[in-house]
Amino acid sequence: MMNSPCCDKLQSIFNYKLNCFEISTAASENKKRFSIETKNRSNYCRIKVDSCLISISQIKCDYVFVKCDTAYFMFVELKGTNLEHAFKQICETIEYFKSHQIKMEKIYGFIVSTSVPNAANQKFMKLKKQFKKQYAGILKKGTNQIKINEAYFK
Repeated sequence: MMNSPCCDKLQSIFNYKLNCFEISTAASENKKRFSIETKNRSNYCRIKVDSCLISISQIKCDYVFVKCDTAYFMFVELKGTNLEHAFKQICETIEYFKSHQIKMEKIYGFIVSTSVPNAANQKFMKLKKQFKKQYAGILKKGTNQIKINEAYFK
């Protein structure tokens, strides 16, 4: 795995769990996919959180992506249909990072799920407001895939 100074710095904070950090702009699991479109892939560090960075039975999201030149953090959960649980997983992981005194300039949450009933959309709007209030962040959901252009983070 190739790393960047950004990944190296994060590794040192988390006791050098080397296999959890790599230069990458995509993650997929169970037919769910998250990706960032960029010309400078080496500016991103992907952290595998679930069963890697955090191996204990703590609630956590699947991946964190860091845009290294800005300290923008993207917390990603690749989920079935339970948006509330995905939200909780993202929030718990943000708190874990905060407990390690990691400076996060901007926080984004991404939930990639299977299709959810229309009734869940209203609940998601509440979660989105709560996320903005709690972290001054942006929460977004997508069905099966989220593809973000790097310009989204400007």
